[in-house]
Amino acid sequence: MEDEIPVIALDGLDEAIIGTCVIYGDIEVIAYDFYKIVELFSAHGFDEEHTREWASTIEALPHDDKKPVFIYSDQSLKREIYEQRSTLH
Repeated sequence: MEDEIPVIALDGLDEAIIGTCVIYGDIEVIAYDFYKIVELFSAHGFDEEHTREWASTIEALPHDDKKPVFIYSDQSLKREIYEQRSTLH
């Protein structure tokens, strides 16, 4: 297909895919839910610290490798931003 965009997908982590995102203005990559990966890895004996170390090795790859990104959801940050904005209006 002409419309296919080459990306790097991580084996065994399809359940953690949350979509794609664009980095550096024009590079589309797969976005993974980091905490879902933690959950999946825990079934194989990895804890969050080991999963962070693993993710760091992927994040350290060169940018032109179409490497995936990890989304670290943070509800406390979301709440903090919401509270800051509500005081500005």
